[in-house]
Amino acid sequence: SVIQVRIVRSKNGMLRSCEAEGHAGFAPKGLDIVCAAVSSILRTVLALLEKTPTVRLLVNTPEPGKLFFCVQDNDKADNALLIHCGDFLQQGLGLLQDEYPEHVSLKEKTE
Repeated sequence: SVIQVRIVRSKNGMLRSCEAEGHAGFAPKGLDIVCAAVSSILRTVLALLEKTPTVRLLVNTPEPGKLFFCVQDNDKADNALLIHCGDFLQQGLGLLQDEYPEHVSLKEKTE
């Protein structure tokens, strides 16, 4: 079992979208530290973007173990925030993938 995360960034590094699905399978539900870590990273970035009034998001969380969000529009003043959010996801999830490669898969695409 693995959590697959796909992030899309613009050529200048701004976060455009993030999709995560799956279950880590590291430990039983409710005790899975890998799942908790991935969830914490993803939810922190999503909450930060949702609290930024000039960032317009499309968010879809159809069921447990699935999360998708996409930046539909933003002010130029948000560019640095979106770059930092992309860096945060890449670093945090990348470290988890390095430590738990059987449980976390991170793919990054530039558009």
